[in-house]
Amino acid sequence: MAPYEIFKIGIALPPEELKKRIHARLTKRLREGMIREVEHLHKNGLSWKRLDDLGLEYRLVSHYLRERISKNEMMSRIEIESFHYAKRQMTWWKRDKGIMWCPNTSEALRESARFMRR
Repeated sequence: MAPYEIFKIGIALPPEELKKRIHARLTKRLREGMIREVEHLHKNGLSWKRLDDLGLEYRLVSHYLRERISKNEMMSRIEIESFHYAKRQMTWWKRDKGIMWCPNTSEALRESARFMRR
């Protein structure tokens, strides 16, 4: 038996909210210089192949920089593939019957506070 009581909590967002958050995150990453970051990495010796291996965003930004896809296509594919990845993660996490799923952050905070008072 574990020496501590464990409380696992998850927030199950509706698909449209998840898509909205993925879009906001991508927009922020672009604003903060994601494309410049990938350009810098390549100019400093990281091969296009290695950038492709680093993951979804690096791969698609590198494709954009090599003019294989447009900026709009890059953004659209990052959003779509990120959403599919998030869905696969949720499928995996839902197998854990010990997780308390909440519909939003407020409810998760209430449940966390309730657990901490015990």
